[in-house]
Amino acid sequence: MPTAVYLLTLLKTPNFSRKKTLRAVPLLRQHGPSGIAELREMLLASGLDHDEIPGREALNAAYSHAVNLLDRAARLGIGVIQPGSDHYPKRLQGIGDPPVLLFVRGNPDCLVSGLTCAVIGTKEPSPYGLKHARLLGAMLAGQGFVVVSGLARGCDTAAHQGCVRSGGRTVAVLAHGLDQVYPPENQALAAQILGTEGCLVSEYPPGDKPVKYSFIERDRIQSALSCGLLVVETDVEGGTMHTVRFGLEHGRPVACLKHPEQWASLAQARGNKKLLGEGKATPISSQEDIEAFLSKISGSTAENERESNTRRLSVRYRQPALWDD
Repeated sequence: MPTAVYLLTLLKTPNFSRKKTLRAVPLLRQHGPSGIAELREMLLASGLDHDEIPGREALNAAYSHAVNLLDRAARLGIGVIQPGSDHYPKRLQGIGDPPVLLFVRGNPDCLVSGLTCAVIGTKEPSPYGLKHARLLGAMLAGQGFVVVSGLARGCDTAAHQGCVRSGGRTVAVLAHGLDQVYPPENQALAAQILGTEGCLVSEYPPGDKPVKYSFIERDRIQSALSCGLLVVETDVEGGTMHTVRFGLEHGRPVACLKHPEQWASLAQARGNKKLLGEGKATPISSQEDIEAFLSKISGSTAENERESNTRRLSVRYRQPALWDD
């Protein structure tokens, strides 16, 4: 994969941004440089100002680093997907700031499934939210959807669990290199995701640690990979709302769990109430609501048709006993 090493070289060059790297992608795909000297010539041809082009010494150092990172990824069983590959999702190409490279462990077919839905929510859900995150993960699996979430504590974890326990496929979008799992207590869940033909995906190479901004960048990928977003519980600020904002920018339908009266005053429901009150999300409070939303995001095109061999589960969206307390 000769282009990938040069893309990663640019990404690892100091003061050379992802957006600048994206401008070089068409030229790299068309010509494929045979060394750093040719890479610099391509950068000059990309329309960047001369003072924006990294020096040969900086590029050489970044190239050596990129080669080592890709070698490490291969040893760890981490695949690399670049723009133009069959496994680079078209949905990512349609956003303003797509990832330059995707690092993947597991089944990359999940990334290009016609039916994907994000299930997202707070790291500290109520018992109500926790139950319904698991239930929604199971329901989506039963309807042939790939569940997209972030492997975070709380709602994300529950959604992944509901999906894998129902035999479904799920994508965990991570904010760090795939040589690690964060939070660490989800290592077993990550293994279960891989064991049910799901995948872990990140735009960060092995060795990159999670930092604050990388979680926000991760949120845009969760949104872009999904045909629609299901919000379980969220306050008015936080990572879930970042993902919703990206979803609205990307034109993705958004639905929110509408809490019954005994749970509606919780802090975990304030973001849901805000989104519903502003008309930015569809309320979900019944089986019929869920089915209508899934029908909406499924669409009628051939790309979004359910796979013929998908097993449909008889999972019903119903009030658990907890709601009657």
